[in-house]
Amino acid sequence: MLKFYATPVSPFAAKVHFMLEEVSIPFTYHGINLRDDKARHELSAVNPFGKVPAIDLNGFKIGESSAILRYLAARFERYDLYPVNLEDRAQVDAVHEFAQNHLGRHLLALGWNLHWAPKFGMPSDLKTVDEARALVLPMLERFDRAIAGRAYLAGAQLTLADIGLAPFIAWQKYAQVSLRDYPNLQGWSDRVLARPSWKRVATDLEKRLSLLLAGK
Repeated sequence: MLKFYATPVSPFAAKVHFMLEEVSIPFTYHGINLRDDKARHELSAVNPFGKVPAIDLNGFKIGESSAILRYLAARFERYDLYPVNLEDRAQVDAVHEFAQNHLGRHLLALGWNLHWAPKFGMPSDLKTVDEARALVLPMLERFDRAIAGRAYLAGAQLTLADIGLAPFIAWQKYAQVSLRDYPNLQGWSDRVLARPSWKRVATDLEKRLSLLLAGK
């Protein structure tokens, strides 16, 4: 069975969690506290870079969320999520990379500094908040225009691009960002976050976050 190493605070880990649920891949969840020496040692045996998420599938170990998504799509032959046709695949990659490296990056910065850092008694970087807020709003507008007429980010069906962005958009409540002025993105968010696979992820993460914040 696949072993999944993650922390509930990470939207990168939630990407992989979403993929596992969407593809119905059996797995065991290994929660990692990155501030704990024993947990970091356990993780280093799976991902020498010391980051979550990471997976171990029958002895094959790999980290980095985007690499994991692509590997699982190919390993379980889910070519609906990651097409074989090179042009279609490149389109999925392009949207996925932009969403994560730009839009997701700024939502992550806002969510961490406005919500999670204070929750864990850590200082917020207000300069980063101001910079991210100034960049994320025009980016949301641009992204909203780019996906007009599409049910999903890269076309008519769910792909890795949607799975990759969904956790960051789910963080909008922590980032104090609203999608009400971006109807295409709001419609996409409603469709993707209503999927049973994401609902299972969200329910599980809520429980794990509660335990984490309680110090258990």
